[in-house]
Amino acid sequence: MKILDPLKPKIILLISAFFLVSLLIYSIFIVVFDSDLLLKNVSSKEIYFNYVYLRILIGILFLAFSLFLLKLSRKTNWLSIIITTGIIVRIILIPTFPVIEDDFYRYLWDGAVTANGINPYEFAPEDVYKKTLIDEVPPQIYELANESGDVVKKINHPHIRTIYPPFAQIIFAFSYLIFPWKIWGLKIVMLLFDLWILYLLYSILKEHKKTLLFIAIYWLNPIVIHEFFSSAHMDIFVLPFALLSLKYFLRQKYILSSVFLAIATGFKIWPAVFFPLILWNLWQDKKELIKNLLVFGSITAASFIPVVLTKIDKSLGFVIYAGNWYNNDAFFRSLHWFIKQIKLIGLANFDCTACIARWSLILIFSVILFFILRIKSKNNDNYFEKFLLIIAIFFLISPTQFPWYFTWVVPFLVFRPKVSLLLYPALLPLYILNYFWEYFVFVQHVPVIILFLFELKSRKFEGLFYSLKTV
Repeated sequence: MKILDPLKPKIILLISAFFLVSLLIYSIFIVVFDSDLLLKNVSSKEIYFNYVYLRILIGILFLAFSLFLLKLSRKTNWLSIIITTGIIVRIILIPTFPVIEDDFYRYLWDGAVTANGINPYEFAPEDVYKKTLIDEVPPQIYELANESGDVVKKINHPHIRTIYPPFAQIIFAFSYLIFPWKIWGLKIVMLLFDLWILYLLYSILKEHKKTLLFIAIYWLNPIVIHEFFSSAHMDIFVLPFALLSLKYFLRQKYILSSVFLAIATGFKIWPAVFFPLILWNLWQDKKELIKNLLVFGSITAASFIPVVLTKIDKSLGFVIYAGNWYNNDAFFRSLHWFIKQIKLIGLANFDCTACIARWSLILIFSVILFFILRIKSKNNDNYFEKFLLIIAIFFLISPTQFPWYFTWVVPFLVFRPKVSLLLYPALLPLYILNYFWEYFVFVQHVPVIILFLFELKSRKFEGLFYSLKTV
């Protein structure tokens, strides 16, 4: 398909350059105004909206740039420009304070607690600074609370024991030991992980003879840059292990794939959605299937031992998240509304409509996953597509669609780009305006869902990305 053919090379070059400059402007904007954009302390609505407008503009330019990737001149070393720009923007953002976010306080606290040999799942931060469990808490934890300054008191949901899995706690503790209580120190660790992700994306693209410029879909993605290096979300630590699992899966080294997938699950639980794909490929070889089940299950179970050693009740983050958490959700909100209407008109009587909605989501995802697995895979491109579809659909129907959760999708989008999902960098910045108008939730997600379904049915946009195989 030749949608972009009428565009002249000079126009493509101009828009591409404008996008790269816009990323630098964004990073400088955050350096100058990060103190004015602190969560619950925004200095003015004007700066708030200017921040959102800037991010939407950058998202639109990113979409255009992504569509131009196959048309960029081979005479210019665009790969070097892409990588260099991404590194510069990340380095500029490292010293900045996270804007309109406060999850990092929990990372800093968990890291200190873990590094000092205390189980981070044992006590809620509120129990510590209010001293409600004075006879049960190790005295050392009070010393850490004093040492932390305001960190422990600024943790969101302080009555909840931490939700971050054990392998994430190891990274938090490592950062604390080197850079105690410093969010910029944790960002340096994030940069090291991001460079590892860059290498893995490059190596997988090269191994499978894909267009290397597609690395920009991750490396210059405004959502990735903002959520990791401005807002400092920990989801970055999962991605290298998920990519390693993909890499060895494509090489048919399923044990290694299962090992890295289990490690990824020890950082955050979502990578487990890929495990059925490994099992499906081994269905005819029961011996290998059992081996992979044992490997994945034993590593995952061992990693969560610190969690199960504590009391499992509604003060534990995992329990609350699984049963009650929802945010920025378009599909789930619509499904929940539909179920409530069924109850209101008397067609059924549910005690917990939210519970029914969650179980319905699990059923919907399981059915979709089954059909994805059943699609015959003729080559590795089909497997790239399956990995992307699994995680993209998981995100699209999830009860929690925080913008940083979209970073789970982005690395897999590098291998099978889709226009629908590339819309998100222009739409997800509206998330922080949900407080002004609740229907921004649907503005963010409905256009993507509609276009995504269209792309599944039609191959109309594939010429934008797959007309060339190598660079």
